[in-house]
Amino acid sequence: MFRYLLILWLFLFSCTGFAKNYAHIDAKAEDAPSMVSEENFDELVNKLVGNYSKDEDKARAILAWIVKNIDYDDYRFKKLTYARKHPYSIRDYSVPASDILKVHLGVCADIAKLYVRMAQRAGLTARVVEGYAGFKLTKSNYENERHAWVIVTIDGKEEFIDPTWAGVENGTDKIRSNTAYRKELERREKKKFKPQKNRSVNNYFFLTKPQVMIKTHFPDKQEDQLLTHPVSLSIFLIRSNR
Repeated sequence: MFRYLLILWLFLFSCTGFAKNYAHIDAKAEDAPSMVSEENFDELVNKLVGNYSKDEDKARAILAWIVKNIDYDDYRFKKLTYARKHPYSIRDYSVPASDILKVHLGVCADIAKLYVRMAQRAGLTARVVEGYAGFKLTKSNYENERHAWVIVTIDGKEEFIDPTWAGVENGTDKIRSNTAYRKELERREKKKFKPQKNRSVNNYFFLTKPQVMIKTHFPDKQEDQLLTHPVSLSIFLIRSNR
């Protein structure tokens, strides 16, 4: 049994960012301001990455700040999913896409865009990737699992980061109506946010290797798989259920 556990640990060690201890970078990210506006956005990024010369350390610092300061907007995700499935519904399911920096809240696309914006301000090359992601996906349910993540260039090599799956926690899972949702947005605009120091970054989704990422993430564009031999959607769905 120990031999199999050792093999599993070595596999995870080789596939993800577990080979490096990022604790000091994550801790320093907690010292950066949580309350951010357009006026001090550059100041935030400079505080996060100013002491780092390596691309990897800059990328990690930005991820740590997002995980500790941004909540996932489950309510809005459900509304967007419903709108895609029922485009001709006469009911109003529109939900405002508020400024993520004001309310510290966003769906995966908002979070990925924020990461890319911060990374680019830090001098990194990064872009948003859109597609499908999840576990046990099938032909009948995969279209409900739209997702967005990031490709960032580290020392000349493109790498995957999923800032949502890396540890962002739910912030609207108990909300049941648009009225309650808008009240929550208003409350968040007035709230003084502080970093959630109890949140830790899931290293599995930091610099994840392509052959690992493709097990749960299927991008719209084939080239965004970053694989020498890309897989088809049908193969992805089969592997998703293994």
